Amino acid sequence: NCYPGLACPAILLSQEAEGWNWSGMAGLQYHPFRGAGVVRPFLTLGGGLRQSRFSWPERNDWGVVSSGHAETTGALQFGVGLDVRVGGMPIRFEVVDIWTPEGVAFNSPDIPEGPSSLRPPRRGARHDLNVSLGWVLALG
Repeated sequence: NCYPGLACPAILLSQEAEGWNWSGMAGLQYHPFRGAGVVRPFLTLGGGLRQSRFSWPERNDWGVVSSGHAETTGALQFGVGLDVRVGGMPIRFEVVDIWTPEGVAFNSPDIPEGPSSLRPPRRGARHDLNVSLGWVLALG
């Protein structure tokens, strides 16, 4: 079911598409245990912005004109990790969830908000799990 003036995923699924995501986060780390032990666990909490962009060849099928979609929204970051000292360099292992709240997908300004059965389709809330392994560089 497509709304007039909105991109319809059923029409676009058969098209070559390009997707692009970026997020910029700022956060705090909390080390619950003091000292210079070999293993130091930490918690991460932060916030920032996430942008998703999709583009596909321009189409004009069944009254739907579409060539792309972009959305920028706020996001929260929660995570846990470990710094493990190997030699003189700490190795970091971190697992972070970036949560993005529900958003309006393929919104058209000529369709007013209404009851849930009448409003345009929405993108659901999203969780992205990032797992990283690296080392910590001490500057200074």
